[in-house]
Amino acid sequence: MGNKYLNVLGFLFGIFLNHMSLAQNLIQDGGFEVNVGCAHSNLPYPQYFNWSMKDLLYWNQPTSGTSDFYNPCNPLSLLYVPHNLFGYQVAHGGTNYAGIACYGVPPVSIDYREYIQTQLSSPLIRNKLYVFEMYVSVGDSSNYHTSDLGVVLTAVSYTHLRAHETVLDL
Repeated sequence: MGNKYLNVLGFLFGIFLNHMSLAQNLIQDGGFEVNVGCAHSNLPYPQYFNWSMKDLLYWNQPTSGTSDFYNPCNPLSLLYVPHNLFGYQVAHGGTNYAGIACYGVPPVSIDYREYIQTQLSSPLIRNKLYVFEMYVSVGDSSNYHTSDLGVVLTAVSYTHLRAHETVLDL
């Protein structure tokens, strides 16, 4: 009798593994691990904030906002992992992560936002169900947070924006 339940559980577990193997991750480098190295981690502040996302192969920042690439390359960097300018945070998986600001405060601007974008590895198929998942952590030293963080899937890339544009009209 015990073997009967064990066989059923084994069969169900096999179906589960088979189903999981059909899943495909369409986000290239979702863990921000594929990079060109630490080319910009030694730049002085504030230049590093303007260049850090350029170290990533599959991700970019579509506006003049300074999205950040956190990595363990330089322990003296403001964007070091896990201790950095905004607190302490280990990466969810791997060693790196990206950071964005969702709200500007004076004197910068209330309309300041930072974005990151990547191209999917293949086009989405109409009427097919997809699951999107991301991990979010508010910086320890952050005075603000948002409950309106979102994702946009679109056929266009936001790469040709005006030089000082920081808010996308989505």
